[in-house]
Amino acid sequence: MIGSVALRDRAGALSRDIERFAALVKLPLPSLYRGYLSEFGANDGCLKMADDGNPRIGSLIKLYVEQELKKIPEIPPHCVAISTAGLTGGRALLYKAKPDEHGGFAYSPDAPSVVVNVDADIDYPCAQSFRNYLYRQAFVRGRFPEGAPFASLFRADDKLYAEATQFASTRGLQAYWFSDDYSVCMERDDGAAMHIMRYNDRVSIYLCARDTATRDQLKATLIQNLRLRDSSPPDRRK
Repeated sequence: MIGSVALRDRAGALSRDIERFAALVKLPLPSLYRGYLSEFGANDGCLKMADDGNPRIGSLIKLYVEQELKKIPEIPPHCVAISTAGLTGGRALLYKAKPDEHGGFAYSPDAPSVVVNVDADIDYPCAQSFRNYLYRQAFVRGRFPEGAPFASLFRADDKLYAEATQFASTRGLQAYWFSDDYSVCMERDDGAAMHIMRYNDRVSIYLCARDTATRDQLKATLIQNLRLRDSSPPDRRK
């Protein structure tokens, strides 16, 4: 369902706009990100790659043009902004860099990671690559559709990340290949889905299922075994 809606609502960026953006950022864009711009760069519809930020190429070009006139940077060093900021911050590609012999920086050809930024400051890393990030966003939109009831649990303990992933696997949830050190997407045959996200001050777990009984049973099991706190929003469908 998410695939057909995303394709229906999308609008790709013009090739000339993609090339102008690439010239402004002065860093090599991952091929998958270029592909995303070609298909979704003018409007990514229900995909919402940057959550509440604006990833449209027109806004990104405007950001970089205006940045050239400002004394205070709004983009972190060694980064390419891939969205303007929303309430949850902006999104940017972070490139590995090391000083070169000319006093500048040489950038690693490795795929950049994805970070959440607040102006020129990196808030936290959220994906090891744009590929992982993009597939994760599609998973979240498909398994946690807007308006659907979900559970939100957390613990202010970084050890929870590995602990929760391992425990969930004993309950039949399997991690997808695009999971990494910052986010795990899991699902099982009955439709229960879990998204584990590592933030600066906590690890959060989001749960959804085809029926509330399955979701609530899994939620209770996780709270009991992993010492979690419940921050779930009210279920308006009850």
